[in-house]
Amino acid sequence: MLLDWFAVNARRLPWRDRKGDAYAVWISEIMLQQTTVAAVVPYFERWMASFPNVHALADASLDDVLVHWAGLGYYARARNIKRAADLIVSKYDGRLPSSVEELLTLPGIGRYTAGAIASIAYDVDAPVVDGNVARVLSRLYGLDGDIDSPLVRADLWRLSEGAIPQGRAGDFNQSMMELGALVCSPASPACPICPLQMPCAAHASGDPTALPVRLRKTHWVQVVDCAALLEVERRILLIRRPDSGVWGGLWELPRATLAEGETRKACASRACSERAGLVATIGDLFGEIRHTVMNRRITLAGFAASADHEALKLLARRTDVVLAKPSELADLALASPQRALLNTRLDQGLFA
Repeated sequence: MLLDWFAVNARRLPWRDRKGDAYAVWISEIMLQQTTVAAVVPYFERWMASFPNVHALADASLDDVLVHWAGLGYYARARNIKRAADLIVSKYDGRLPSSVEELLTLPGIGRYTAGAIASIAYDVDAPVVDGNVARVLSRLYGLDGDIDSPLVRADLWRLSEGAIPQGRAGDFNQSMMELGALVCSPASPACPICPLQMPCAAHASGDPTALPVRLRKTHWVQVVDCAALLEVERRILLIRRPDSGVWGGLWELPRATLAEGETRKACASRACSERAGLVATIGDLFGEIRHTVMNRRITLAGFAASADHEALKLLARRTDVVLAKPSELADLALASPQRALLNTRLDQGLFA
């Protein structure tokens, strides 16, 4: 019933065109974490054009990997992909292992991703539970406990594993994910066209959106970051972030988080001092970019700034500093908010 529905309704996606390719499954599943299918498709296609297999990825520099990832967010994913590729080449001769147990030893691969790779690429009877599958299962079986609780999560994995038709795990897991994405949506499930409508407990209750139950609420934190744009000889000063953290390894304008009681200009000045060791004069605000990271709603404020040109040139000798021409920005790994802020300033005619 469900597999028949999937055979007719499955979306045509580039990673599905590479049937049996564990590398494509791996990259697509990591990209799809916290990211929509529509956003991932062009990234996946560019990635495969540059890194068509694990050997090509292992041979690439981390900088190149981060450039291809820039805009997808959660950059630890890209760093883990590179680390895992190096291990796959050195330990497995460039072939991803087929067992869930071995896949779990690779950086960035958890239980869901291991199950997806093993089932979709190798037809191992391994379960998967992502957000879509969890929603379908909780409604189908009427699980009314908190979906984020360890007890309910264990039930979801047990139910997912028990439902797999032997030898059809890949198609079954994809059909469950597809059903959650296309039919059993969070706010407006299309029950009349659902192949699982008849046995579904949530549908029988008359209020399918009452499930799943999620008791944990997001507590939003408002954050202001201030960045300083320093330029010399038509080049912009950028500093590489440390490898750890949300934007680890990416380039950015000198940036600091606004402290309590601090003015934005003072924060931008502190960013120049702390990140670049520069005494800078902070000018006018030229742009604001708003974005969200996890539970933080961030306003990134950009200020024009100036500093001694000779000091700027000397600073560029550091390996974590670059003076970049606008034409070179596309080849640098910049987080989307930083790139948007720079584009705002360039659109205002910075070097006109």
